[in-house]
Amino acid sequence: MPAWYNIKGNPGDIMSLKEDKRGLLNSVNQIKQIVQREIKAGISPQKIMVVGHSQGASVALAVGLTSDYRLAGIIGLTKPENKIIPFFLYHNYYDDIIPAYIGDQSATLLKEKGYQVEFDNLFNGSHFFKPEELQEILTKKLKEFLA
Repeated sequence: MPAWYNIKGNPGDIMSLKEDKRGLLNSVNQIKQIVQREIKAGISPQKIMVVGHSQGASVALAVGLTSDYRLAGIIGLTKPENKIIPFFLYHNYYDDIIPAYIGDQSATLLKEKGYQVEFDNLFNGSHFFKPEELQEILTKKLKEFLA
């Protein structure tokens, strides 16, 4: 299965899994290069959102936390000057891969660090979002950000 970075350990015990930090940082840098190219092409950073699901959510969060720009926002589906960037985290409560409390803990940690965070548990589905659910979430947030 394609992945943003490697995860080692027993998938049945999510808390024991070890992330490949070098691979994660490589993915973050790849996304930052895409953002930089868009800015050089004339797109305002405040019109750029980074969206990720599952491992991509970790990458999106890391991009948002370390970005040199004030981006429009970060959406995760499952640096101090960037605390003004809003984070929107969504998690399917019945996720059969990542327990719901992991999403809640992520949101709580970000809030405790002073970030603007909106966290919603969705109660329909499992780990994967249906296309119409993703479209609804993205449409709503893009309209809010880009209005």
